[in-house]
Amino acid sequence: IFGRYLMQDCVGRWLDRYPLLRAVDVTMKGKGFRIFFLLRLSPIIPFNALNYMAGATAITFKDYTLSLIGLLPGTILYVFVGASAGSSMEHDMHGDEVDSGKSSGHLMTVRITSIVIGVVTGVLGVVAVSCYAKKELNKIIAEDEERDQEHESDTIAAVEDDEAAEQV
Repeated sequence: IFGRYLMQDCVGRWLDRYPLLRAVDVTMKGKGFRIFFLLRLSPIIPFNALNYMAGATAITFKDYTLSLIGLLPGTILYVFVGASAGSSMEHDMHGDEVDSGKSSGHLMTVRITSIVIGVVTGVLGVVAVSCYAKKELNKIIAEDEERDQEHESDTIAAVEDDEAAEQV
């Protein structure tokens, strides 16, 4: 709300001054959900910065809200790691009085192995999704730059045609 309503004039001046920011704003109108969903998948970008960016750009409230689904993979990973660590600590503190000897050691090995496999798989999943998100964002930026260059060359051609018509 702060970025959307209170900072709109300041953002408008930045958009006028920096064409790249204007391109981002225009892209947010058309592809806001896709871009924000991909940005939400990346755990590297601070979510506070994304929220201010959403408030300052032309992304619709619907696209912004739906893009929050992109938070789920990272959140699930964090919950799994926390629950696994808690379970492991609880087991170490209380132990299993029912099982003794070799059976208890085997259960502990299975538990540790499953935790390690789960954490590694979760981390690999988040890394893979982040790489895909970066690739897609780069593709969107390249498409926008290509469209801007085509628009610029069309504008130059129209000006040249106007100048040629004036000379005749």
